[in-house]
Amino acid sequence: MPVLIDAMRVLSALNVALLVGLGYVWGRNFYRFRSKHTLGLLVFAVLLLAENALSVYFFVFENTLSAWILDPTAVPPPAQQAMFGWERLPVRPHAVVRSIPDGLPTDHMNGGRRSARSGSER
Repeated sequence: MPVLIDAMRVLSALNVALLVGLGYVWGRNFYRFRSKHTLGLLVFAVLLLAENALSVYFFVFENTLSAWILDPTAVPPPAQQAMFGWERLPVRPHAVVRSIPDGLPTDHMNGGRRSARSGSER
């Protein structure tokens, strides 16, 4: 278990470094082009950077949480019961998949109609 925790620490720090680089590139591109797409990428990078920086903080610098992860018996019973409750909530990913249409029309650029072609093009 400690090996996995160390791997999580290293990978979280690596994610922070990669996201700083991506954020720099996307920020520079937004400054140049003023595109909504690059702004969206920049916001995405900032949110992921915040998440990974928080995980690095918790796994490296927060002693209480690190002790809870390394020794599950140190976790208070109310927290264990709350996590047990969250694990039992029904998750239905198949409901989302069923709402996706079965397929695209044969020619989605032509409104679903086949384009008129001469016999030599077929």
